[in-house]
Amino acid sequence: MDFCFAGDTGGIMAGIAELSAMLGYRISPGGLPVHARVGCPGLRVTGAGAGYCIEYGGKPEFFRGLAILAGKIKSGETCFEVAETRKLESCGVMIDTSRNAVPRVGTLKEYLRFMALMGMDTMLLYMEDTYELEG
Repeated sequence: MDFCFAGDTGGIMAGIAELSAMLGYRISPGGLPVHARVGCPGLRVTGAGAGYCIEYGGKPEFFRGLAILAGKIKSGETCFEVAETRKLESCGVMIDTSRNAVPRVGTLKEYLRFMALMGMDTMLLYMEDTYELEG
C-alpha cells in the first residue's frame, strides 16, 4: 500500500517514514492521499475510499491515527470514521533496566515505535544499582 501525505506534516514526516515498514506502507507521490490536519482536540480518522484524513491535536494522536488508518485499509475498509479523545495529559511506560534485564538500544527503539502507534508519549527507564560511581 502506498500513501501520499499532505497538509500539516511538519515535524512528523520522519516518524511517518520510520513507521512505514512496521505498518506495511510506502510513501509515494502516487499513493492514496492522506491529509494531516492539526487542530482537533483529540483524534479523528476518516476515510472515503479515494482519500483519507487524520485530524490530530499532537504527535501522539497522529501516529495512533496512522496505525488505525493502516489497519482499516488492510482489513478492506475504505469508508469509516474513528474519533477518540485523550483522557490523560501524558501516557507511557516505565521499563526496568536494572540487573539482568538491561534492554539494548535497538529494543528500546522498537518499544518507542510500538508506543507511538498506541498514542503514547512517555518512556521512563528505571535504574537501580546498575553501575558503580567511584567515591
